[in-house]
Amino acid sequence: MNKTTFTFSVIAALALGLVGCGDSSDNNGTGGTGGTPTDMAMVRVAHLGTDLPTAENTAVDVTVDGDVAIEDLTFAQSTGFVSLPAGEHTFGINVAGTDTEVFSITTTLPADSITTVVAISSVNVDDDDQDVLNVLVFDGDLSELPEGSGRVLVGHGFDAVGFENVDVILPATCPMDGALVSDLMFATVRDVADLPANDYVVGIAAPDSCDSAVGPLTAPVTADVATLLIAAADGTGTPQVYAIVGDFSSGDDMTSIPTLPAAAATDMAMVRVAHLGTDLPTAENTAVDVTVDGDVAIEGLTFAQSTGFVSLPAGEHTFGINVAGTDTEVFSVTTTLPADSITTVVAISSVNVDDDDQDVLNVLVFDGDLSELAAGSGRVLVGHGFDAMGFENVDVILPATCAMDGALVPDLVFATVRDVADLPANDYVVGIAAPDSCDSAVGPLTAPVTADVATLLIAAADGTGTPQVYAIVGDFSSGDDMTSIPTLPAAE
Repeated sequence: MNKTTFTFSVIAALALGLVGCGDSSDNNGTGGTGGTPTDMAMVRVAHLGTDLPTAENTAVDVTVDGDVAIEDLTFAQSTGFVSLPAGEHTFGINVAGTDTEVFSITTTLPADSITTVVAISSVNVDDDDQDVLNVLVFDGDLSELPEGSGRVLVGHGFDAVGFENVDVILPATCPMDGALVSDLMFATVRDVADLPANDYVVGIAAPDSCDSAVGPLTAPVTADVATLLIAAADGTGTPQVYAIVGDFSSGDDMTSIPTLPAAAATDMAMVRVAHLGTDLPTAENTAVDVTVDGDVAIEGLTFAQSTGFVSLPAGEHTFGINVAGTDTEVFSVTTTLPADSITTVVAISSVNVDDDDQDVLNVLVFDGDLSELAAGSGRVLVGHGFDAMGFENVDVILPATCAMDGALVPDLVFATVRDVADLPANDYVVGIAAPDSCDSAVGPLTAPVTADVATLLIAAADGTGTPQVYAIVGDFSSGDDMTSIPTLPAAE
């Protein structure tokens, strides 16, 4: 290893990181440390470098101003915070028990700063295999932290191929909300957020992916302290996420840095939203934003579009629709999604319910369960979303066999959904008729039934007020993509 390159990199990184840390006059030095006297600074050192000083022996001594302050700090250990007079100090790391210096740095600690320096694995930087030590510098300032919340910071310390940049995700909400932290570069630190104290399920993923390459893991966020999450390799080279929470230790004590545990398996549900309301929110402008538990999940969904399926934890959720780009809520509904359920919610045209012309929004809820579906067949469900006079109840018919067999679905009431049948994959000629009639008021139309998927047929008005039958077949789209919903074509 080239010591000149090695030392220069550490000096540059520490000088840039430490000089600028924690110099806010708002910082009273709490940082979970119990407070710091005026003109003092708090600092600790953590060791997450699997090859510091070598892969075979990671023990180091930490020196301050030439004197050994910490002995035998080894991989995955952290010192506690120590208080030093603000000002210039020289820090060094020696091979444990020797005067062999790995690196040293002279820098200035601002008054009231609270700093954690994490040594991480070296990275090969050129063709002659010279390695450079990297450090992550965390600022523990807690000014303006909301009561009951903790401050979360993340650092990237794993330099394997494919991990140059990563996203930090909340897997349960990633498809809707995107990454918690996007494109975190190797050897950098980012503030994540001030989050209410709780346990969170997190993962490390490739950029723009919601599939955890590391995790899902359970990350604790503790009130009134800083939580540092560091992606780094363990002693076997396996990527982990290490957690340093609050004080963690005190004085010159050394504490093992734990890795985040695997998250317990969470029951999940799949849900998507389709828009077939010609007057939602108005006939002139049908653009809406879909919210989940108060947060905007889908922006700019317009008439005759569907989202893809997104994954949510099973349980109670509140879904809402706002006028696009605003906080003006059109409606919201709180419902429970069972574990492993596959649900499609279709907003349909409003219906007049009383004499003063007040309209009520309706939704159709389709259960996409495919259990006990015969091989080679598809499951067909129909929903009634057209509220014009004469269409309060309708029959769904197969015109060719209606006279003999009657309706495929009799007396389908407006704003309701019915399972039709499990039908062999094929194209079928269908129609919408008045009750007990075999004369199609809408159709005949060609409806596809695809093997091993659910086909949703929805009678709804188009933008001109003409009744149509819309078809959502199978997955239809994925993630937060939006796809146009086709109408069934006229039968030949």
